[in-house]
This record gives sequence, structure tokens and C-alpha cells, in this order.
Amino acid sequence: MEKKYFIPLLFLFCSLFVFNSCENEDPDDSWRRDNLILLCRNVWVDNYYTDDYEYCHQELTFREDGAALNYREFYKTDPNGNPYGAPEVVSIPFRWYWDDECQEALIFVYNDGSRSYFDNVWVRQHYLSGRLDGQPVLYIDSKLSE
Repeated sequence: MEKKYFIPLLFLFCSLFVFNSCENEDPDDSWRRDNLILLCRNVWVDNYYTDDYEYCHQELTFREDGAALNYREFYKTDPNGNPYGAPEVVSIPFRWYWDDECQEALIFVYNDGSRSYFDNVWVRQHYLSGRLDGQPVLYIDSKLSE
């Protein structure tokens, strides 16, 4: 009689083991949603000097639907590097998406079909950093730069 129950129990145990191994390795993927919320709720700001000695104020804005805007103000600078005059404003819309489900890289697709790659992306509450087209960048939340 014990032999009769052994085979079904063994089959049940094996099937539970097999089906359990197909379970998602990360059942709590809320961090993906958190990255999206952090990325899209802030305006990301960077200030830098161009190769032509112009001062640039840049703002990146992302929306959850994949739309985004790269807004830049370019200022002429005096010999001391101080910006002056009215800025030349450039506003470039683009689409964005995560490169894969690990959310370590963003791809920007511009209206002319060109692309930019934002690798090694770290999205934090007030900081966005990585390598944009190979150059290290650090953006801060616009509320901190005021």
C-alpha cells in the first residue's frame, strides 16, 4: 500500500519543483516603476562650457509616454568666462526608451532619425548620471539648482 502512494507523491513533488523554477527571479520589480517615476518627475539640469567657450544651461525633461525635450540656452562669455547677453535658445524634442529591462541605458531618438546613447544610467532622487554618447554627465534636479 505504501508503494502505491510513493509514485504519485514523487510525481507531485517533482512537478512542484519544476513549475516553481519557472517563476520570475525578481517578483518585486517595483524598482523599475520607481526609476520611471524618478526619471519623469524631475527636470534635469546641467551647466557647462562648450568648446567655443559658450556657457550652456541645459534641461532634460522626460515623460512617461516616451516623449522628451532637450532645452538649451547658449550664452556668449567674456574673457573671464562670465556669461552675458541674451541667450540663443535651442529646444530639441526627442523620443526615449530603456535599452533593456535592466534599465541601465537610455536611447534618445531625434526627429531626424539620429540617436544618442545614455549608458550606465543611475537615476536617484535628485541626481541623474551616466555616459551620454561616451561623455560622463551629471544632471541635478532643477529644484536643487535654484
